[in-house]
Amino acid sequence: MRKLEKYKRIKELLKTKTAAFIMAAFLVFIALTVRQEVIEPLIILFVIYCSINFAKKGAVYSTIFAISVLAIQDLYNLDIDISEYLIEVFVIIIAAYYILKSTTRVKKLNSELKERIKELTGLYKISEAGEEFKNSIDRLLNQVVKEIPPSYQFPEDCEARIIYQDKKYQTANFVETEWIQQQDLIINKDKLGKIEVVYLNEHPEQYQETVFLKEEFELLNSITSKVTNILKNLEQEKEIEEQRRFLSITLNSIGDGLIVTDKEGCVKRLNGVAEDLTGWNNEQAKNKDIREIFNIVNSKTGAEVKNPVEKVLKNGTTVGLANHTKLISRDGSEYHIADSAAPIKTDEGQLYGTVMVFRDVSTNYEMREKIKQREKMFSTAISESPFPVMVHADDGEVITLNNTWERITGYKKEEIPDIESWVKKAYKGREAELKEIINESFSRQKGKVGDFEIQTKSGEKRIWEFSTAPLGTDENGR
Repeated sequence: MRKLEKYKRIKELLKTKTAAFIMAAFLVFIALTVRQEVIEPLIILFVIYCSINFAKKGAVYSTIFAISVLAIQDLYNLDIDISEYLIEVFVIIIAAYYILKSTTRVKKLNSELKERIKELTGLYKISEAGEEFKNSIDRLLNQVVKEIPPSYQFPEDCEARIIYQDKKYQTANFVETEWIQQQDLIINKDKLGKIEVVYLNEHPEQYQETVFLKEEFELLNSITSKVTNILKNLEQEKEIEEQRRFLSITLNSIGDGLIVTDKEGCVKRLNGVAEDLTGWNNEQAKNKDIREIFNIVNSKTGAEVKNPVEKVLKNGTTVGLANHTKLISRDGSEYHIADSAAPIKTDEGQLYGTVMVFRDVSTNYEMREKIKQREKMFSTAISESPFPVMVHADDGEVITLNNTWERITGYKKEEIPDIESWVKKAYKGREAELKEIINESFSRQKGKVGDFEIQTKSGEKRIWEFSTAPLGTDENGR
């Protein structure tokens, strides 16, 4: 570290005028004390040294000095050869010219290289801002506008402004001047703003009668392109995030449980109802096999039921669950469920995953089971009753006849499918009268209708005391 510092100090010292004067004095001493041939390469090296460190002035003064030293040496040694002297002078002048020209070109290239480095640095910092502030357009554009002036030829005199969707983002001292360049911000063919760069003071004319370099026009194009792409990506991400939020709200608002899987059957999303029924939250369930999360069995046998997602992935079609399916929650709770699973496909028809919707039907299931039990009890009571019983609807259909009815009348249900058939067989000659009485029974409450004579299948006459009782309506409203 110390050696490096010493080297830097020596290098800085050699670039000073004092060092040049010391070297000049040393050359004069050499010229007066040694042979003529030694001084010539030293003088040329001195001219090179001055041209590199002091540019044009150094080249001119060192050349004059070199010519003078050669003249002094010739006069001092009384060895004057005009032709040889002129040749030496010509060589020194040519050497100084080419050194100066080369040095100027190198410095120009270095200057241009520094400008390009500034431009690239500015573009890089704009890209960094795009990554750092990708969640805030305001913070992004405030940062971008700060990075523009340092990229220009005269950064201390340069200001910038970005106008985007009627909002302005600008550097502290920005004012509109006559030395301005600007570029429109066009996103999806819509002009949404512009970028402006100004110099506060006049500078030498450069490109297309402006104070800006050709490279600065290209730089503004690059900055505009970079900012446009960043804004386009931010707007797309913003739109995607809004759609994702809307989808999330929608999914969580659905009253049924919902599970989304990928094409391998691994869970990607559960809504709130699905979390409650399965006992798994969304984060815990993510990327787990659907069979682990959605554990279903047959409620009658307890046997495992094949997961509908597997069928969808295999066949690519919508699948519904069979009846008597029970979901076993993570905590052991059991729910009777009804569900369906459907494929998620791309626009090209490729299978992307599945979506399964299910709901808790435990209450309905238990109610249906109770209804079935009561229906069975009711059916048994009717069937085994010692009195003849017929159940029929208001459209005339005979729903059922019990055993006693069939035994006494001799008619089976197949023989009297409706009231009209019964009236014709049992009340010959009085069909219209009895049909009207039967129809009126639907408007009455339960109770005795009256005594009537019927004729059995065998022709036997019997007196029956009829009563009626309403049973309500069926699922079809009869």
